Order: sequence, then structure tokens, then C-alpha cells
Amino acid sequence: NKIIEKILTVWIGKFILISENLRKIYIRKYKVEKEKTMVAPDGVDLKIFDINLSKEEARREKNLPLDKKILVYTGKFKTMGMDKGISDMMKAVKILNDENILFVAVGGYGEEVEYYKELARQFSISERVKLISLLPQKDLAIYQKAANALLMPFPFNTHYAYYMSPLKMFEYMASGRPIIATDLPSIREVLNDSSASSGRGNAIIVKPDNPEDLARGIKTALENKELVNKISAQAFEDVNKYTWEKRTGDILNFIK
Repeated sequence: NKIIEKILTVWIGKFILISENLRKIYIRKYKVEKEKTMVAPDGVDLKIFDINLSKEEARREKNLPLDKKILVYTGKFKTMGMDKGISDMMKAVKILNDENILFVAVGGYGEEVEYYKELARQFSISERVKLISLLPQKDLAIYQKAANALLMPFPFNTHYAYYMSPLKMFEYMASGRPIIATDLPSIREVLNDSSASSGRGNAIIVKPDNPEDLARGIKTALENKELVNKISAQAFEDVNKYTWEKRTGDILNFIK
């Protein structure tokens, strides 16, 4: 659209975009000059998510079992009506067929919670799934601390692959717990696996829309303590680049 292109290239002086992929789209589609653009991903408030709480303390606070292997997802269950991978998480739990695994998802609205409860019943895993409605960030931080692993298996579609910068990614990184995420361009801007050329892997990366590979990633997170410790520490180190304070400073410097 020529009108949109003119507005973007003539009337707007600077562009602050949440992902490198979005920047490429603006440059290619709307002919925006790269010098006018800046990538500023979402971030995290470490005062909320970097809390001094052990796994056991967090579980006691939220009445979660101490003896289970707990997989946690926090955040909205759907975006614009699109599943965020919760159905694949349930399928992975079904595939693993381990009664000691408990999947906890926190952040759904009422009708979404009921929808996924029904899905868990269909998969015959209701006793291994706990679904919780929307809660404040301070509660999400505690649930994340209670986890053996944090799940973020977004499906592959245009929005998730190219447009998003998920808040939960940075919140997970601050938790000190291992992250399992799907291999999407938007995710790869921040997370990478242990095979990364830098040698600084900070997550377990699995194929999108593939419950079997997600199950493999979960199994790795539950069994490979050396890898878990390494990627969790690296993610925590990396998240210091993504605080809201740093983001604000970078944007102000760009505008000036």
C-alpha cells in the first residue's frame, strides 16, 4: 500500500521493533531505511522474577507436590484465538507416560481452562495436569521456581515465528530453570541450544508442532543434570541484557 509506505518512510523518523525479523519486514516491504530502525525485544523485571526461592520452598508455597517432576508453562493459553502449544505439551505428557510428571499451566481465562481440562480428559492425563487461571506476575515467578523445566513450545505460524517477542521467554530466563522452546526465528534471536557455535547454549530447542520431539526435550531436561545446570546458568547470565531498564536506556539513546 503506497499510502502506508509514505506514512512510514516520510512522516515517521524512527522505528523501534521488537524483533529482527520484524525489522527485515519493514525494510523489505515498506522500504524503511535500516538506520531509522532499532530492535528492542521485550524484557523482564528482575526484582519480580529473580527471587531467592528454592524449588522446594516454591512448591510448598503453591501447594505443589515435592516428589513430582513438574513441568511449568506460564502466560496466556491462547493469542488471538491461536493455541500457544498447550495441546502439544499435553500430547508430550501422554507420550512420556510417566505418572511422576505433573504439567502445570498458569494464566488461562475461564473458558480456556475448561477447554484444556476437557482436552486432558480426552488424553486420559487429567491426574497429570493442573490448569490455573490468570495470576499476578509475582505468583508466576513462584510457579517458575517450582519447576523442573519450563515449557515454551509455540507452534509454527507467521505470528509466532516472525512477529512476537514473548515476555515469558525473558521471565523464564530469570528463573534459573531450564527452558524448552521450539525452533522458531523469533525464539532463535534470543535462545540457542548446546550445539550453538558460540558454545553458550541457554535452552533446549525442539521442533515446532512435534509432540514427540517435545517429549524428547522434556526427557533430556529431566535426566541430564549437567546440561540443565549449564543452560540455566547461561540463560540467567544472558537475561541481564534484557531488563526493562536496559531496554529503556537503549531506546532513549537511539531516539537522541
